[in-house]
Amino acid sequence: MKFKQRKFIEEVRSLETNYKSKNFEKICRFLLDDQLFHIQDIPFRRIINDYLRFNMKFAGKITRHSIVWHYTADFKLIKGWTTYSFRFPNFCDSDLYETFNVNGYPVFSKSTKPRHHSHDWYVYTGKNLLEFIGQYLHIQNVVQVDSLPITRLFVNQVLKRIDIYCYFKSINTKITITFEQGSPEYSSNY
Repeated sequence: MKFKQRKFIEEVRSLETNYKSKNFEKICRFLLDDQLFHIQDIPFRRIINDYLRFNMKFAGKITRHSIVWHYTADFKLIKGWTTYSFRFPNFCDSDLYETFNVNGYPVFSKSTKPRHHSHDWYVYTGKNLLEFIGQYLHIQNVVQVDSLPITRLFVNQVLKRIDIYCYFKSINTKITITFEQGSPEYSSNY
């Protein structure tokens, strides 16, 4: 990882962890190091321009930890918002979802509405981590705007799933990034 990115990650972690919480450190490590790090080189803009804008679904492959995984992307128009959805597998042992506790942690609150037919969702209510996610992925460059998105982070430890929503109000566009249970295609060691 580039030195500037690593330094910024450390700054975000220190800003959010004025509680000196090991739990939050686990969440950051899990989200940034075990999930987002692995999708930095995904050609989001090319996928949107070449497939999703034409309402064509996209299926790609990504190799992580010597395993080939599938990921998908699609386009929907939802309540006037152009929505580009990217679904990735959990790139880490999904049991890691159980190593941090969103229930009772001050920067997470229980979602007031069911999401995806589940009542086990928690929404991140802190700020620094959300601002960082957009910068980390340079997500504003994907839709070619200058401003960072309004970002929402949802965690469901039961379903072992993370949803990240990046809203660009100036162009009524939303990019969703989901990490969920997935099946590898095959190990590249064979």
